[in-house]
Amino acid sequence: MVTQLNPLDTEKQITTLKEILAKDPNNLTALIKLGNIYMDTNRFQEAIQYYSKVLEIDPQNVDVRVDMGTCFRRMGQPQRAIEEYRKAIKIKPDHLYAHRNSGVVLAFDLNKPKEAIKEFQTYLNLNPNAKDADQIKKIIMELKQRI
Repeated sequence: MVTQLNPLDTEKQITTLKEILAKDPNNLTALIKLGNIYMDTNRFQEAIQYYSKVLEIDPQNVDVRVDMGTCFRRMGQPQRAIEEYRKAIKIKPDHLYAHRNSGVVLAFDLNKPKEAIKEFQTYLNLNPNAKDADQIKKIIMELKQRI
C-alpha cells in the first residue's frame, strides 16, 4: 500500500530539515531525508542536489547513489542513471536494486536487451525469491525475443 504524502507535512519536514542543515550542513541524515522527500514528491532536481552533497561526504553510500540514478532516469537522463548504478555496483557488487534498476534502464530506455538480461539475471541470482521475480522472468523472456 502506497501512502500519499500530505503536502503540509512534507513542507514542514523540509523546513525542519533545512533548519538542521543551516546549523550542521554536513548532517548526513538530514541530507538523505531531504533527498528522499524530494524524490518521493517528484522533485528530482532538488533530490539530486541533496544526494550529491551526501556523496561528497560519503561517496561509498550506494543506496543514495542508486536513488540519485533513479532521479536521473525520471528526469529523462538514462545514461546518467546507468553511470550511477554502475558506480554503486562497483562499490557493492551485490546491491539488488542497482542491478534491477540497471536492467530497467538498459531494457526500456537505452534499448540494450543483452545487457539488460544480464543485469536482471544477476538480480534474480542474488534474490531468487524476490517479490517481482515472476515479472522479471517475463521481462527477460520478452527481451530474449528482441535479440
